Order: sequence, then C-alpha cells, then structure tokens
Amino acid sequence: MKKFVSVFLLYFVFIHFTFSQDDVEVNVVGYKFLDYQSGGLPDDLLKTKSVVFVSVPTVSKSSSERGDWKSFSTEAHTTFKQLGIDPVKYYYMDDVLSGTEVTNSIAGEMKKREISNIIVLSHVRLEINNKDAERYVIVVTPFSGDANFMNNGQVAWKNQDKNFEKVLKALTKNAGKLGPPENLLVNDVPEYFESIDFIRGRRNESFSEDLRIDKLAVPKFEDIYIPQNAPGGMLNNVIKKQAEDYNKLVGGLNSKLDDVFKKYPYEYGITDPKMDEKALRAQGYDYILLRLNTSGESVKTLLGYELDDIMDDYVTVKQTSDGKTIFRSIPKTAPVYKYYIKHIYSGDVYLGTGWDADEFWFEALENHLNNLLKTIEKK
Repeated sequence: MKKFVSVFLLYFVFIHFTFSQDDVEVNVVGYKFLDYQSGGLPDDLLKTKSVVFVSVPTVSKSSSERGDWKSFSTEAHTTFKQLGIDPVKYYYMDDVLSGTEVTNSIAGEMKKREISNIIVLSHVRLEINNKDAERYVIVVTPFSGDANFMNNGQVAWKNQDKNFEKVLKALTKNAGKLGPPENLLVNDVPEYFESIDFIRGRRNESFSEDLRIDKLAVPKFEDIYIPQNAPGGMLNNVIKKQAEDYNKLVGGLNSKLDDVFKKYPYEYGITDPKMDEKALRAQGYDYILLRLNTSGESVKTLLGYELDDIMDDYVTVKQTSDGKTIFRSIPKTAPVYKYYIKHIYSGDVYLGTGWDADEFWFEALENHLNNLLKTIEKK
C-alpha cells in the first residue's frame, strides 16, 4: 500500500553550501547521503534506460517563477545521445516531488518502464564570497526501484563546474570507460513529463458533506532520517548538519498544523505519515488530507483543471476572519501549495470550490479549510 510521507519532498530540496575557499560543494539531491567516493558511472548506463531530473534557477533573483528548464535539458540531451545514454523522459524536480501520490505514481511508471539509472541535471545560482555565481552539476546514480528514487549509501557519480561544457566533457570522458554503447535508438529530442494519472476514483471540484460525520486523517510533519552509517565526505557531513537543523523545526511545524486545525469542527486526527491506507482505515479514518507543492500551472495540470494559456497569473480566493473575500494573483509558474482531500476507500478526490492555492503551506491550508467550512455549513 502507499505510504503518506508528508516531508518526502524535503529529501530533494536544492541546497548549496558556501565555504571560505573559492568554490563550493553543491548538493542537488537534498537529504540523501550518497557515496561519491567509491566508483564512477553505473556500468549499465550505456545499455539501459535512464530518466533525468532537472532543476534550474528561477527567472530572476527577485522572482520565484520557474526558469527555462527545457532549453537546458535540450542542450544536455545532445551530449547524452552522442554518448549512447538513453534518457527516456525528462522531469522537472519540483513536479516529481510535488506530493506523495504523484511521487509514487512516477516511481511506479519508472519501474514499469524498467528504468535503471537517474541523472540529476542542475543549474544552480549561488553566492561565493559575497559575489553572484553559478554552478552546473550532474549526478548519475542507480534508480532504487521505489518512491525513494535513490537509497542512502548507494554509489553516485558527480561533477560540477561553473562552465557547463566542462561538466559535459567530464561526463564524456567517464562514459568512454564503459565500453561501446548498446543504446542505438535514443530520441533526437527530449521527451518531457507533463502529467500523470494518479487519481484512481472520481475527481470533484467540491467538498464531501460526509466530512461532517467521517474522520479525517491529517499527516504530520516528520523528522528527516539520518542513517548511522552514512557515507563520509564534506558534503555528506554538511547535509547531516542541515538535516539535524531541520529536525529541530519539526515540532514547531506540527504546532502550526495544530493551530490551523483548531477551527475545524469535525472529527480528525494528526497521524503518522508512514501509515498506509489500510492502517488508517483500521483506525477509523475515512478521508485523508493531501497536498501538492510545485508551480501553479503544474498543480492544475496534475489535478485536471482546465488551463488558460492566455493568463500569466492564477487568482487565489482567500477568506478573511471577518468574512471578507480577497483575490490574490500569483504567477502561474511560481511554486504554490494546493490541498485536497481523498476518500480512502473509493479513491475519490475533493479539490474544493474555487482555486485556493497559496505560496505558504499554512496559508493554503487555511484557505482550503475556510472554503470547506463555508461550503459545508451552507448546506
């Protein structure tokens, strides 16, 4: 059964670490402790299928809107094809990790397509010695076969440089050690992920009135797992410190979650995100609260909303404590949080009335609950 890990996407948060020297070690796999010292590229890289997880800087330092990741992917794909690497699909990282059900579905699709390796392709904007800088990073590592995508301790190849061409040359040099390629039918152009059908029941742009009597599961935030036998190296040591710092914040996040739900008048419980659907039903839960976190455009696509290509912004409807309605415009390529509720047994999803996504998780949750109460209490 699927597990509801509410902080899963934090495993791949893009973090850069700045030191006193003239360069940095850039982490593009989040809270994953990979072994960068034990080996090179996967032996089967030129014989099997791969996928590429891509990240790029925002369009500007003052904007949260998604940058042009497809042009970046196209540039890399030319080299991948020449080498005999077969990347069957390119995913933007935020979309892959947007929510538990999407992540599980993508991992399932990758396993079905017999994907062997993951290439993490990143362009990172950062500061070095108080000066603007950028780094290009490629990480290549085996696909774990599940929604973790990669396991702590597994071997990975990594190269980074301020010059993308140098990173591609390093990949070319190391790929040459693997022998002649067997992938001879690589696509000429990248195939991009747009959406995946993860809703197994009916899709409803409404709220279920049964929430008045049925119990709602609300997965809590959980600590980042830090393995005792994590691989060494400066980068992994810093990741460990960052994970420890995040874990100190989990209590506060769950307190905020409790505060937001104080206004919810129906039966609910704060649950362990590791509990699967069978365990939740055994404890009397009929519904579960879920969320997506990626660009508004991607959220709408994943949840099956109609898209308006003319619009540059999406309008969020917010209700104030004194009953007033506020309309807020957010660029459609900027990241937002969007909550929805799933009926566990049937798989039916309830997206709510109106577009209530917001830039911060607690505001998106407040929007969703306000709309829910306003709608149900009227009936």
